[in-house]
Amino acid sequence: MKEFFFALVPGSVFVYRYAPQLQIPRLIGFALMEIVPFLIVAWLEQISVSMVVLGFLLLYSVYEIGYIQNDLLAKKEEVGMTERSQFAGFNPITFFTLRVIPIAGMGCLTYSLCPESFTPVMFCLLILFAVFIVHNALTKPRWRIASFIALNTLKIWMRVIILSPAATFYVLGALPHLIVKLIHYLGAKTVVNVSEETMKTIALPIYLGSVPLLAFVDPKVVLFCLPYLLNHCKAELLRTANTLLVKHPF
Repeated sequence: MKEFFFALVPGSVFVYRYAPQLQIPRLIGFALMEIVPFLIVAWLEQISVSMVVLGFLLLYSVYEIGYIQNDLLAKKEEVGMTERSQFAGFNPITFFTLRVIPIAGMGCLTYSLCPESFTPVMFCLLILFAVFIVHNALTKPRWRIASFIALNTLKIWMRVIILSPAATFYVLGALPHLIVKLIHYLGAKTVVNVSEETMKTIALPIYLGSVPLLAFVDPKVVLFCLPYLLNHCKAELLRTANTLLVKHPF
């Protein structure tokens, strides 16, 4: 009955979907997207690292309900459907029922540790949950573009405001990440013709083109953006570094 474990451990569904065989490159990508940016905010704003962990657990205690619905219950997309077998034979009723426990626990912990963030965080999660339900009900990828953008923006916003409502400006640092992720989504769903190889070559220019704006807002926003850049552009950065070393060896 693996649904007992997945229901009671927030984040387990996401990690299992993202890296089912615990591949090192995928785990590094997971850390760069889900942990490091928020550690940077905590460091810059002198906030306890425990709040980064709490933000992750609280977010995914709710978000993973949408994941399970997407994989097991949502209507099949007409094109570009992503099939996953990790949860074959999964009992969704058991999962949904038991998931109430960690949601309540994380909610109470949030109210206890950061009461000033509790209301905006809960409001964000409520909107996020509603958007995910709508997202899963849509069958055409083109209809899902708006909900895809909203979901990924709300995820980051919630993780930032649980650290501090005054730190909301850091969310701007995720702008190039959201652009690259949207293009990748559109390619995966065959809405636009973008290959994986093309994605590797356009991600870095998107990030570099965003740096002046982010630096103008606040140089700290650039630091928040850096882990996302490393995750999306690591292959291109390694290729560029290798080319430079070949042309200009020490």
